[in-house]
Amino acid sequence: MAKKSTDLAKELGTKLKMSYVCDLRKPDIDRLERATIIRSLLDDNGWSGRQLAKELNIPKSTIEDWLLFERVNEQNYKELRKKGVGDTEIYRMLRNSKNIPEVKELDPFDYKLHEMIAWLNSNMVAPKATPETPVLLKKLRDLTVQMEHAIQKETGKVST
Repeated sequence: MAKKSTDLAKELGTKLKMSYVCDLRKPDIDRLERATIIRSLLDDNGWSGRQLAKELNIPKSTIEDWLLFERVNEQNYKELRKKGVGDTEIYRMLRNSKNIPEVKELDPFDYKLHEMIAWLNSNMVAPKATPETPVLLKKLRDLTVQMEHAIQKETGKVST
């Protein structure tokens, strides 16, 4: 009888989590909490992402996207949110890079540079170019050099 009640408790726990996961489609849900619950469902039931997606009747890619937030340190996440970095922006950084930048002294300018680098990296696989693309890349390169010189002048340091 103990085994039966344990199985029932596990099944009820799974059903509760799955009903909660259905609410996780709401955009205002905490992304870290969602990732934790998804991981718990996978681990507790020995499911793959594909199996969970089938149980929830959602695409496997959605499960993978939700689990990206496992890579975010909770304190770092809260600091980024305090600095005005939205979940969508954090998601893009996670999707386009292997890690999320530490907050420490991440000002909005550095954050945007991180975002640009991630975006450029994601487009390196199959770059889409127009006749204007080389001109724009040259402008970007020139601006980067000018920015480096301005920073060197301000800080008195030479970059390597």
